[in-house]
Amino acid sequence: MLQNQSKLPALQKQYARFFFHDTVDTFTEIIRDAEAEPMLYITWGRRDGDNQNRDIFPDYDTMQQKLLRGYRNAAKRNGLTTAPVGEAWSITRKKDKALGSALYKDDGSHPSSRGAFLASCVFFRNLFNDSLESAQPRSEVTSSEAKAIKKAALSIDIPHPN
Repeated sequence: MLQNQSKLPALQKQYARFFFHDTVDTFTEIIRDAEAEPMLYITWGRRDGDNQNRDIFPDYDTMQQKLLRGYRNAAKRNGLTTAPVGEAWSITRKKDKALGSALYKDDGSHPSSRGAFLASCVFFRNLFNDSLESAQPRSEVTSSEAKAIKKAALSIDIPHPN
């Protein structure tokens, strides 16, 4: 599973190329040389965009679209499968604003237990083609939240390279 720092796949081309794309290329080759298959973990935008890079990431939607584009380009370039957690995150945010906000810890960046459950569901579905019926969250995630999270994880397409 390959993941990068949350902003790098979405930054300007020359910076992203050196710190993200070249790294994905290198690690993909190393992993395949070891007769394993790498996968990209597509992350999510920060809840309110990025205060340190407001001109590039003024809000969640802009940041998420740029991240998605960067990860998809790297996946296509290397023929990689993805774990599109960020896409399930977007679906959750659109369908239920309160739950979408609750996916984050107070810092607006890192996942809460709800966000971690969503990521786990996407990984489990992707790796095992599972229906998620038996997936159980931590006790602080309500049954209705778990149901909505599972539905989001099940609704995304899992792109596999040809």
